[in-house]
Amino acid sequence: MITPPVDHKRLAWYQTFAPSTVTFYRIRTGEQVQEPSLVAVELGGARCLAVGGAALAYQGTPGMAVYSPLRHGQIADYTAAQFLLRALFRRVGVKTPLFKPVLYVREQEHTTEVEERALIDGAIQMGARRVLLYQDSLSAMLNRVRADAKLRNAVILHIEPQEERGISYVPAHPEN
Repeated sequence: MITPPVDHKRLAWYQTFAPSTVTFYRIRTGEQVQEPSLVAVELGGARCLAVGGAALAYQGTPGMAVYSPLRHGQIADYTAAQFLLRALFRRVGVKTPLFKPVLYVREQEHTTEVEERALIDGAIQMGARRVLLYQDSLSAMLNRVRADAKLRNAVILHIEPQEERGISYVPAHPEN
């Protein structure tokens, strides 16, 4: 996926974000994917190459950057977050444009309307038919969705923010 070029100042800011834990759970099949919210991007070509734990393999590679596009569980880099979430969405078996599930997305406590809109728009672009936001724990949400037979085709996206610690970054060509 081609993304807009990332400038070094913004990239340094993104790299201070601690990766959130992103969990997709497909109710009907019980498939679950849980990964850190990391993307590996090519600095020159601005392409996203890997997501989740696989992105760590690119850390320290010249011309590459690894960072979390989420900050405190909210979208900070929309394009990279789209790539991350779409890739994880496919891993739980949602691949065809014909099957568009209802997607439950966890919003954080202090979510603004703009951040809600970004979550909803991103989820619809990923392939969700309808997006509903929640603030419960993952286990509470699983129990609620499993109890309703109409929601057996639903998918849950649970984003759990981590404490702010970031990952180390050493630019391939330090700027003076």
